[in-house]
Amino acid sequence: MWVFYAGNGMSEALYSAFLAFSLYTFVSWYATTEPRYLIGSGFGIAFLILTRYAFIIWAVLLGILIGVALVRRRASRIEVESSVVAFAAPVVYALALWILFNALIVGEPLGWLNQSTSDQAVNASGTIDQSSVAFNEVSQRLLALNVGIFPLALVAVPALVATFLVQRNDMALWLASFIVLGIVIIGVHAYAAQNEGLLTLRDAMPMFVAALIGAAWVYRSFETFRPVIWAVTLALLVINLFTAWRAMDTYPFQSLEQAFTRAISTGDSQEGESSRGGFRVGIGPEAQMAEYIKDNVEGKNAILTDNAQTFAVILLTGRPQQFFDRIDVGDSAWNDALTSPRGEVEYLLMNRNPQTGDLITARYPNADAGTEEGLTVVFRTDRYLLVRVGAGAGGSGSASGGEATASESTATGASALPGIQDTSGAEGVSTGP
Repeated sequence: MWVFYAGNGMSEALYSAFLAFSLYTFVSWYATTEPRYLIGSGFGIAFLILTRYAFIIWAVLLGILIGVALVRRRASRIEVESSVVAFAAPVVYALALWILFNALIVGEPLGWLNQSTSDQAVNASGTIDQSSVAFNEVSQRLLALNVGIFPLALVAVPALVATFLVQRNDMALWLASFIVLGIVIIGVHAYAAQNEGLLTLRDAMPMFVAALIGAAWVYRSFETFRPVIWAVTLALLVINLFTAWRAMDTYPFQSLEQAFTRAISTGDSQEGESSRGGFRVGIGPEAQMAEYIKDNVEGKNAILTDNAQTFAVILLTGRPQQFFDRIDVGDSAWNDALTSPRGEVEYLLMNRNPQTGDLITARYPNADAGTEEGLTVVFRTDRYLLVRVGAGAGGSGSASGGEATASESTATGASALPGIQDTSGAEGVSTGP
């Protein structure tokens, strides 16, 4: 799992590093009372929040615990206040800058707080259509994640609670709270959104890190039992190798983890193969669309696209200047072009799956069917659609038959580009141009 997440550009490896650093410096401050560790923890949490917003709750809890620890040590009021400020200042500064940038670029200072669809598993887009998600279903998924990804927590949490009861060891209770809090956060997120697809394997990584640090604290707290604690921890980590592999192979809501284990076990390329949930592996559709654009489209800012959903195509063309995207101009100007593309751009590039959150697909839902007024399909792959902007584009109605279908354009040459091509294949697998 670590290799998979570290190698595919996801944020798990990055935020796990920041989380480990933040918890290490926090524990070090608790054990030594040296301010440098407290400041280090604040900076670690600041970067951590910018990689995963849910850690804002962890930051608040850490700030409270710092104050509680100092009060229990009978520190002066000035020391308590200054310590909390030293920890919180980097966090507040990072959040203030992030809110400012979102206000200036996107026009929504707090829009980043609502990003449920981007957090769900890539093979679980259909789950958001289900009528309801019961509490017991969420509980079962959380248990499966616990057993599969961080079974160490099943022993670490009760051991930490026992350490607190025996020694009145505050840190033990706090570390147990972090593990439980992480589980509760992802459970509440999925239940509130009524979307099981938000309970992904990668969501369990923070609890794995916290459980390992918790085990280390138990080891530190009981000098007499250190060999036993070390042996039990090692045994659980070895068992975790097998439970994590099985979870990657069988857990229903995935981001291609099953395909990764299959590639390792067989040594075969998974390009074009089906992973759990029916999701097609690889970049074939992206490469086909990128190649078509390189061969047939010219001009700067010729293609309006939602870069959040089509970034792979942009990357593979090697010509970012051809795309009119949200990164370049900001959401305000981009939305104006989306509403009235005629005269602004020549083409629209969109994701064919309406559940991905592609803003162009949402604005022109009938484009893929060829019935959106003013939009003519020129090329499609398994995942992406390229349409040409014509007269009437941006209207609210559907075309009344004026646009050529894929087969008509190919037969008559109605398109100024080579005939409309469909590489999606009979079963949704890319078959090549």
